[in-house]
Amino acid sequence: MAIKELYLEGETVSKNPKKKYLKIVLPMVGVLLLLGVGSISYVGLVVVPNTRNFTSSVQSAYDQTGKVQEAIEAGDVLKAKEETTKLKEELKVSKEDLDSMGFVRYVPFVNGYYNDAEHLISAGIIAAEAGEIAADGVLPFADVLGLKGNESKTTAEEKTEIIVKEVLPALVPLADKLEQKLNLIDAELSLVDPNRYPNGLVIRGFKIRQGLVDAKDGIDKAQEIMPDVKSILTVAPEILGHPKEKKYLILFQNDKELRGTGGFITSYAIAKFKSGRLVEIKKEDIYDLDKRFLSPEPAPEPLRKYLLLSRYPIRDTNLSPDYLVSAQKFESFYNTIAGVEKVDGIIALDTEFVRSLIEFTGPIKVESLGETFSAEDNEYGIPDVVYKMELYAQKVFKGRPDRKSFIGDLMEEIIDKVLNTPPD
Repeated sequence: MAIKELYLEGETVSKNPKKKYLKIVLPMVGVLLLLGVGSISYVGLVVVPNTRNFTSSVQSAYDQTGKVQEAIEAGDVLKAKEETTKLKEELKVSKEDLDSMGFVRYVPFVNGYYNDAEHLISAGIIAAEAGEIAADGVLPFADVLGLKGNESKTTAEEKTEIIVKEVLPALVPLADKLEQKLNLIDAELSLVDPNRYPNGLVIRGFKIRQGLVDAKDGIDKAQEIMPDVKSILTVAPEILGHPKEKKYLILFQNDKELRGTGGFITSYAIAKFKSGRLVEIKKEDIYDLDKRFLSPEPAPEPLRKYLLLSRYPIRDTNLSPDYLVSAQKFESFYNTIAGVEKVDGIIALDTEFVRSLIEFTGPIKVESLGETFSAEDNEYGIPDVVYKMELYAQKVFKGRPDRKSFIGDLMEEIIDKVLNTPPD
């Protein structure tokens, strides 16, 4: 099989995933509109202060952005949509009031600000439309996603299956529509010149020039990642075993014993996914696998020099810092071992992954050890789970060939807790 790469770097586990989700699917409703309306305020309140209707409608739109933000922060997608629709109407009123001052576009100096206001209002209306599209796409799955006002008694594991089968496929066309809106917003913002505004100009706590620069940068970044988002939405169901079951080899790496891909391979597991559900996981010690492996190659120079090895063991195949290279090397050796299960991909996890996951789930008790592992720092300033993993591997089980197999027991307990945790 051809191994594909999927990088998940530096992400922090959110304590409240539903809020994070809404902030992703409604990206333009909050920040961009706040930036846009704040910039429009400069035209309405400073450049043309006598245009009372326009300044009043801009103020109403500005206030409405706060209500949209509050709904998003509360995870109330229905309320967010209602407030976004109101905001769109407020901005349309502002546009009508601005159009009534069309003569300003012929006045030297002021015309530049007038044109900026025109483009910013148009961008704001498009952003509000994007928010409505996102909300409409999410609303049918509000109960599954645990959004405010939509309770569900299904387990987290059951919800995962619904997300894989129904939610993700539905989000693909939604992403296409949002991408089109992003392009239209970008076209409007590209016609606005931030340098037209004094660097120190602040209105209602809003830094006009920097706000416009941030808005442009935000749109650029959103456009940059959107193709990847669409790709992930498209392939995620297949990766998670829908419609065909997928099987993965998971390598547990000890990042306190460094190797090229992040750490020494201490143990591994075979995990089967079907329609988003983890239907089976079997753990093994890497040394047991090595006992069944007849190495066809001599050890590379670093292993001969520093570990005094003559043959190339499968546990040390992750010498290259290029994960694809190391994974392919592991796979080439793995497939020569009699009786092993064929897999669709190879995933590597390290102790930081375990720590961050336990931070999310709370303390985990491993019955086979009678020990509880937590993410909190101990008296030595070391995360409890990291300290205890090293303690058991290097001290408690020292000399035992399966001294690191308990890591598989720990992962089993973590997975069990994740799959049976309350849906929210």
